[in-house]
Amino acid sequence: HVLAYTYGTDPGVHSLSLLTHQLWFLGYPDQALARSNQARNLAQELAHPMSEAVSLAYATWLYQLRQEPSAVQTAAAATSALCTKHGIMLYLTVATILQGWTMTGQEEAEAGIAQIRRGLAGFQSTGAYIYRPYFLILLAEAYANVGQAEEGLKVLDEASAMIDKGGERVYEAWVNQLKGELWLQVETQAEAKAAACFDRAIEIAQQQGAKLLELRATISLARLWQKQSKSQAARDMLAECYGWFTEGFDTVDLQKARFLLNELEPKV
Repeated sequence: HVLAYTYGTDPGVHSLSLLTHQLWFLGYPDQALARSNQARNLAQELAHPMSEAVSLAYATWLYQLRQEPSAVQTAAAATSALCTKHGIMLYLTVATILQGWTMTGQEEAEAGIAQIRRGLAGFQSTGAYIYRPYFLILLAEAYANVGQAEEGLKVLDEASAMIDKGGERVYEAWVNQLKGELWLQVETQAEAKAAACFDRAIEIAQQQGAKLLELRATISLARLWQKQSKSQAARDMLAECYGWFTEGFDTVDLQKARFLLNELEPKV
């Protein structure tokens, strides 16, 4: 624990916090949540502000990945309060962005977009580069929620350029999946373009072992195939992907998959 005062954060807290995201991408959302709670408990025991900020910020990120806006709101508020008290600007900007994300699914969508942009500007001013593609994905999703898909596609192009420059490819499948969804909003005849994006997202996710991003892209492609009267093929594809999972069945992503599988069930 003395290393927290030598290097800025406790290595155990930081490692556990990083592990939460890797576990989520790999398809273990419940194990990710358990590790997040472990990191937060350890940080509280240490009473070391920067370590606490790390554990809270990464917990907030994890709740966003799990699509739990109420939990994001609570954790982001705690992160903001702690970071404001101790002048920890980096994670304060992260909390600002994630608070903005919770607003974009409500009637405050435009205000949420403005807040995400403020948070992004603040994050950039710290000199940090890592995670910016992820924050741009959240901004693109926000534009999709208010029917501004073309703006969203511009943001995703920026995220793709950052991924190519910085090599942070963990978000590449997500960018492609979301591009496909936005193309379907922009053009009435964009099904082939969207399908290519979904296929690419699935391919990347499979190469990386990113099972939850693979599931999201598979859901998107299955919905498209359902529209194209290819329900059986869609169900077979989605059932194979969904059948891999051993936990997280109460999370939004797996609930969406199960609901779609039921929709695709042949009607007798």
